[in-house]
Amino acid sequence: MIAGRGEIDDDLRGIGRRDQTSADGDRLTGITVTYPLAEAPMVMEELKHWPTEKRIGPVVVSEETGLPYRERAFRFGFGADRKAAGLPTTFWARDLRASGITEARASNVSTDDAGKVAGHSNSKTTAKVYDRANLEAAERFAKARTAHRKQSGNCGGNVR
Repeated sequence: MIAGRGEIDDDLRGIGRRDQTSADGDRLTGITVTYPLAEAPMVMEELKHWPTEKRIGPVVVSEETGLPYRERAFRFGFGADRKAAGLPTTFWARDLRASGITEARASNVSTDDAGKVAGHSNSKTTAKVYDRANLEAAERFAKARTAHRKQSGNCGGNVR
């Protein structure tokens, strides 16, 4: 879900629209993204505390107005929460999204599927900007090489 734009439908699916501006100033896609919240245990745990009639519609709302936060107010609130949690000022809310994409890619989710959930119009964006699974790829690569050496009897890795 997208903060300030996220909603829940009758089937407990999160619906959001990617229409913010990226860090490098590019206008994002405006693509609508749907996510099955039943597969998000932390969200479902939180929803248990909400009255049933509040489990539909906008979900990230101001306690004062009942309306979705405007971007500036969300940024201010996130900054206060980040500080209270002891996180560095370099940590942004979008880093949580990038972590989700990285976790999915490390679990062998395709770049195409991860990009669709992220709201990217091009999977190259997912691979280039948000897919931070390079270390995991290097570890898989190194382990495969080591396993092959052991299997071939060339445990030292040197060619003779």
